[in-house]
Amino acid sequence: MTIIGEERTIVEHHYHFTNVELKLAYVAFGLCCMSSVGIIGYVHYKQAYDRDQLHLGVIRDIERRERRKAENVYVLQQQAELEKELRRGEAIRENDTFQASIMATDEAPDQPDLSCIEESLMSLEKLDRASPDLWPEQTSNEVPGVHEFVAQNSPQTEPCFWAAMSQEDISHVHQLGNMSMTGLISEVKRLHDLAYQLGLEEAKEMTRGKYLNIFKHK
Repeated sequence: MTIIGEERTIVEHHYHFTNVELKLAYVAFGLCCMSSVGIIGYVHYKQAYDRDQLHLGVIRDIERRERRKAENVYVLQQQAELEKELRRGEAIRENDTFQASIMATDEAPDQPDLSCIEESLMSLEKLDRASPDLWPEQTSNEVPGVHEFVAQNSPQTEPCFWAAMSQEDISHVHQLGNMSMTGLISEVKRLHDLAYQLGLEEAKEMTRGKYLNIFKHK
């Protein structure tokens, strides 16, 4: 009986150890499966992330190429428009110069006629005596104090429109007044060209801003 009991005890202990080893094996297998699933999931996530980054890089490259293409088209259009405007300006300037030369040649024959008229109006009559002094000097005893009266009653103030102008504006007005008609026409043409170029530059900036915002996100 004692031997049978000992054998039964040995069998029970062996069975108990076998169950523990089996449970440990199950736990190890479960951990292996979980780690494998985690590794596979991370690999899939990494592949998807890399694929998305590659897609975004391709999209950015396409947008950059489209923007560069739009800028090149804009520059070519502006160069063509500028060449057209320069040619048009040269044609207008040549036309104005031709008209000014025609006007100068038309006015040249009129000058001798005016001089002839002026000479015909001059009196060549010789009198026996010289013309009297209308306003004799103060030292003369004929009309004393005449010059002081004229100086006091003569208006010495400048016109009102000169008061609102600076010295630079006044000098510029005198400069324009000393120009010939051809010079004045050239000056007006130059100012017109400057204003036109300023308008072209503003139009370029507006068009450039419109082209650069073609990929603006709403």
